[in-house]
Amino acid sequence: MKRSTKLAVVTLLALTLAGCLQASLSIKITPNPITFEFGEVSKEVTFKFTTSGFGQLKLDKLVLELLDEEGESVWNDEIELDASAFVVPRITHTEKHAVELPEELRTATQEEYDAELKGKTYTLSVAVTGGKSATAKVDVVFE
Repeated sequence: MKRSTKLAVVTLLALTLAGCLQASLSIKITPNPITFEFGEVSKEVTFKFTTSGFGQLKLDKLVLELLDEEGESVWNDEIELDASAFVVPRITHTEKHAVELPEELRTATQEEYDAELKGKTYTLSVAVTGGKSATAKVDVVFE
């Protein structure tokens, strides 16, 4: 084996053992921001998951949470994943999920909407739990 090939193999092995190339996951949410207008009660949101590193990746749950302007939870949903796989870099998986406004945020009239929600920005927090956790946040704007 050439010296440069040996050096590359040793470097890759050292990085893997040091944890620099461990399997991980990132999340991208679209649309960004998510916008609601009067009368809308749900929006379809796309979650793009992308792997990086090498190794075994365990995924337990996908946790969605809508936070108000004070950071208080007003809606949450958990989706059981219970999956485990060997990953390599740059593998992507896309999921679509409806984000629904809770009953407390559904207003009967335009006047109530304008008084209670219009102009406010909430936050949608998304987390994947498991061996390596991944999180992402996106604004939810009430227009």
